[in-house]
Amino acid sequence: MNIRDAIHGDISIEEEVIKQLIETKEFQRLRNIKQLGLTYLAFPTTEHSRFMHSVGVYYLVTQLLDVLEAKTGQAFEVKERLALQIACLLHDLGHGPFSHTSEEFFGFNHEDYTIKIIEDKDTEVNKVLTNYGESIIEEVVSFIKKTHHNPVLNSILSGTIDVDRMDYLMRDSYFSGVSYGEIDIQRIFNVIDIKDNSIVFHEKGVKALEDIIISRYNMFSQVYLNKKALAYEVLVAEILGELRTLVDSQFKLPYSIEKVLPFFAGNISVKDYLLADDLVFLTLINDLANLEDNEQTNYVRFLSQAFVNKKIVFTKPDNPIYTNKTGNYVKKVYNESVLIYTTSHDIIKLEDASKLIEFLSGALTIQSPPMEFYIAK
Repeated sequence: MNIRDAIHGDISIEEEVIKQLIETKEFQRLRNIKQLGLTYLAFPTTEHSRFMHSVGVYYLVTQLLDVLEAKTGQAFEVKERLALQIACLLHDLGHGPFSHTSEEFFGFNHEDYTIKIIEDKDTEVNKVLTNYGESIIEEVVSFIKKTHHNPVLNSILSGTIDVDRMDYLMRDSYFSGVSYGEIDIQRIFNVIDIKDNSIVFHEKGVKALEDIIISRYNMFSQVYLNKKALAYEVLVAEILGELRTLVDSQFKLPYSIEKVLPFFAGNISVKDYLLADDLVFLTLINDLANLEDNEQTNYVRFLSQAFVNKKIVFTKPDNPIYTNKTGNYVKKVYNESVLIYTTSHDIIKLEDASKLIEFLSGALTIQSPPMEFYIAK
């Protein structure tokens, strides 16, 4: 199997289990889950999906494992290596519609649903993995839970400098049209190593590590926490809140509500969860915008029309008919020490090897204070 990727070029997939997992309906669903949720309303070209990000993370971990085996002269245990590749491919399998927006409103965790989908015996993913033995499922889940017994392999998917972050920084910056997330991936692979059962980076690669951390800071401050995207998240949450009121009152809603109804019931089953994606939620909002206007529907209709027609502004109009504010977001972009292997064969923290990171370590937290936004007549 070969997949042409805008970021990594031609991705050749050799492992039969990976090919089979990509073809499952649960993984194919990720084509309809945008990687950056509602950010496309601020950066129109960020239409890329969780599908290609997941394939990209699989590609990077495969390349990195090859690099580490060549450097150390030792092969990883076959089952552990394959389990990590599978975990990297499936790590975002549980993302819901609009990614983190629905996650926050309905109060579920995408990692929990990733695990549920993998473990549910009725899913195609589970059937594929079961053919390779029940123990592979346990290994994959332990990587997603960040509890795998091998700390080196654990940190490759879940660390400060991991393959997930490498891919999303490159991918998200490319599709948002900014240069903040550009990183020197080959340099990172050249300087990465294993010492004392830990992932380390040779001292000569400090500059490349600084670039990744600064890139992550810039992507969060300029793209991920963009005020317009955050405002539309608030608007969608309010639409869902009004929708919940109508559901509770048993108001007759459009047919497109059917796949969304289970989300309001709480403790949604894996089967129902997998029926919904971005397209399902967008169709519903569009239908709500076209509801017949009456006392019960006028507010949710108004909010949905504002979403569909992109009516949010930040400059206060003379007579705003709607005012709200974004939440207070705080994101720490560097909270785990990266280990540096010095020329004198010592292992030290990055902040002790980099004057820049030492200087910035207290400032690498982004605060996005509440901002008012409006809808004009």
